Amino acid sequence: KAGDFVKLHGAGRPLIIVSILYFLGGLALAGIPPMNGFISKVVLLQGGIDAQGWSAVALVVAAGALTLLYMMRAWSLMFQEPADENSVALKEPGQGDSWLAPAMLIGISLFLGLYAAPLVEVAQITVDQLLCSAAETCTFNPYIEAVLGSN
Repeated sequence: KAGDFVKLHGAGRPLIIVSILYFLGGLALAGIPPMNGFISKVVLLQGGIDAQGWSAVALVVAAGALTLLYMMRAWSLMFQEPADENSVALKEPGQGDSWLAPAMLIGISLFLGLYAAPLVEVAQITVDQLLCSAAETCTFNPYIEAVLGSN
């Protein structure tokens, strides 16, 4: 229910590390550099522009803006505002839950955002191979040869 979110106001305020991880995760989801979500958004935007698919470009931009809006609003409510009498109490760090796994995921997200060029190249080569049909003059297409066999 929508009213249940009100119970989280200020609930995470004492959890500084969790707050930072949530904030960085929101930036990754919204596609803000240098997180890996930015590379995904850039590739989608380039594809939409190349194909002149302006509605797709608009949807990518709108989705990123909407994600940034709701993630930052939630972060602000949970980690920045003071708790009130209706707020629930969250577990303190060390009471069974660890922030190590989220920290590792955020670290991977940051790494993939900073060093995305090799992965984008591999993806481009794969797409080129998949789009090269047997009727076209392709120098070598391992995917087509693996599926159809040598003629």
